[in-house]
Amino acid sequence: MLPMDVVWRPSTGIGLEHLKLREEKQQIHVDSIVVGSVNGDGIERIKYEIVLDKSWVTSEVKISNLGDSQKLS
Repeated sequence: MLPMDVVWRPSTGIGLEHLKLREEKQQIHVDSIVVGSVNGDGIERIKYEIVLDKSWVTSEVKISNLGDSQKLS
């Protein structure tokens, strides 16, 4: 099953997400980039990373705004 790449777009609005899922050192790592329009107010770029244990329990989450805006909606 792992590693895995998933790409999808929202059912409404403009956007795209590319998610990479991989297993390393007895952990599951999720790494994703999201690009899209939030309420039609310009394009946002968000990166998030999640680390889970083998039981899929979250141990770490990081979220970064890669766009010009300083807020996450």
